[in-house]
Amino acid sequence: TGFHPAAGSAGPIVFQAVFTVPANPRAIDDLTIISSGNDALLRWDAITLDINNNPTVIDHYDVYRGAMGDGSDFALIGSTSATNYSDVGVIVNDAFHLYMVRAVR
Repeated sequence: TGFHPAAGSAGPIVFQAVFTVPANPRAIDDLTIISSGNDALLRWDAITLDINNNPTVIDHYDVYRGAMGDGSDFALIGSTSATNYSDVGVIVNDAFHLYMVRAVR
């Protein structure tokens, strides 16, 4: 902060505001999946930091499921504000599923 140079101390106070675009949230790195009957139960820890280690607030988590080993067929199956998700009735026969959970600001 400071005084506008041309007006001196009688002039308006001038200050600089720096606005930053929040960085993306950190990736979820502790996803666990257990089966319960025909359901897949997913759990993870809450994300509280962005990729620059600054505090961030998460609005919700998007949950994706796929079957290809490279993740090319991931499809959004739901969203939750909790840190768990139940994929109901998905475990049948020899089905193979991959999951990804993404934190959304």
